[in-house]
Amino acid sequence: MRQMPHGQWVPFEADDPHDCDKRPAASAAPPARPTSPRPAEPAVPFTPLYPKVTEPPAPSPSAGCSQAPPNPPPRGSSVPSPIVPEPTLRPTSVSRPAKPPNSLRLAPVVPTTIPAPQPTPPYKPSKLGVFLAWITALAGTTVGLSFAILRFLALPLSLVATMHLTGWSWFGAIIAALFFSCIPLIGQLGYLVLAIMGTYYLWMTNFNWQEAAYPPAQTFSVATLSDGELERFKGDVVRQGFEKACKSDALKTNGFNGKLPVRLASQCECFATNFAANLSRDDLIAFEKSGAYPDEVQVRLGAELRRACPG
Repeated sequence: MRQMPHGQWVPFEADDPHDCDKRPAASAAPPARPTSPRPAEPAVPFTPLYPKVTEPPAPSPSAGCSQAPPNPPPRGSSVPSPIVPEPTLRPTSVSRPAKPPNSLRLAPVVPTTIPAPQPTPPYKPSKLGVFLAWITALAGTTVGLSFAILRFLALPLSLVATMHLTGWSWFGAIIAALFFSCIPLIGQLGYLVLAIMGTYYLWMTNFNWQEAAYPPAQTFSVATLSDGELERFKGDVVRQGFEKACKSDALKTNGFNGKLPVRLASQCECFATNFAANLSRDDLIAFEKSGAYPDEVQVRLGAELRRACPG
């Protein structure tokens, strides 16, 4: 029996703890020798010098298979010594290492097989795709090139259109075109429209710049005019021309500091109005052919003017 550090008694067999579930090996015990009894000595009463200490309760047999140590026999008694079996050697159990938890287990390394690279099949474009790409590239190049050329020639083309429409000189036309192009949105759109119109005028005149900028005067014949057109022609062209010529002659003879007297200006307006009103189609056709009115027309118109505008 051995006492552990905590005060517990544990049976041992040699250097190993005793296994209660295993029966000890049988061994031949030596013969007990009889001992001669000793004469009994008179008992001496014992008086303790210190108070009695309460002993702790004995541990149960199930706790670690421990047994209470035997009480020693009283001194001088003849009690035979217990038979102690010889210690037997038994193999010691080797503790195995505990398995690591699942969180610490490493997954087995499985070798992966990398497939060999496959050759890329050659690309074969379709004929339709190639044709559409060619058409798109050609159209994009043509349209882009046309816009670039139009942007470069926008100013001269706008000048041609402005001079064609207004009859201005190139200096006035370039100022008007630049001012018009500086107006946001509306002016820029108008500038683009003038450039397109200038292109059209050049195309119609076979790219003749002079004819595109200053178109020739259109001609007509009095004989082809209708009655309404004839009356409008006599009022807008004949009357204004006769009045302008009359005032120009009167300014040369009776003008003062470039001004015409009111009486002469009113008389010229009266002459021009009555002259245009008394002209007939035949009179205008005769003037168109020879460049002058016949004598009988002058005599007839002179009498009408003196009667309508006296003085």
